[in-house]
Amino acid sequence: MLYVFGGDLTKSRAKMRTTLAALEKRAPFAHALRVTNEDIEGVDIENLLAAQGLFYNKRIVIFDNALGEKTAQKKIVPLLKKLAQSEHVFLVLEEELSADLKKQLVACATKADISEEGEKKAKSGPDWAATNALERRESKQLWLALAKSFLEGVAPEMVHGQLFWKAKQMMLTKRFGKYTEGEVRTLIGSLAELPHQARRRGMEMEYALEKFALKI
Repeated sequence: MLYVFGGDLTKSRAKMRTTLAALEKRAPFAHALRVTNEDIEGVDIENLLAAQGLFYNKRIVIFDNALGEKTAQKKIVPLLKKLAQSEHVFLVLEEELSADLKKQLVACATKADISEEGEKKAKSGPDWAATNALERRESKQLWLALAKSFLEGVAPEMVHGQLFWKAKQMMLTKRFGKYTEGEVRTLIGSLAELPHQARRRGMEMEYALEKFALKI
């Protein structure tokens, strides 16, 4: 996942810290690494992208005003899509962004929050990544989509409602994809019971959804 913050340094850094705190809460064992303009030349990006597993050995990499030089941009920009698709999380904070660099970062970012003239401009709009991943039976992509939604403040109950709607739609339209009809019925039942089971077990809804994602 790739998060981009830019513009007013005080506001951008505060926003980044909020995101980082949420990430560390959700993945307390993740390895955090801060990269500045002085460090960037010695960093092996491909090594940072190396997958380590879904819950353990995850990395949170912070590029803190590290892309000011053209040489650094040439090293990072070609890998932006890989950073966004990675199981690890990459945070990019840049106080001064050229129009071209901003365009490339925003185009690839999981979420971009760039303030201009005292106003924040962020990517917005409905996100159906979780329901699409459920329909395609892509467990890892569903988990990543859930994590992204929760980090952005989307209510777990809303995400659950979207997933439940998608499962029922699959049954009504008889479009089972990689599931059998019986598996879709089970999916609907599991989603219907999920909030009640979470309450009985004292489990937060978002974690119950993440656990569900790994079982599809």
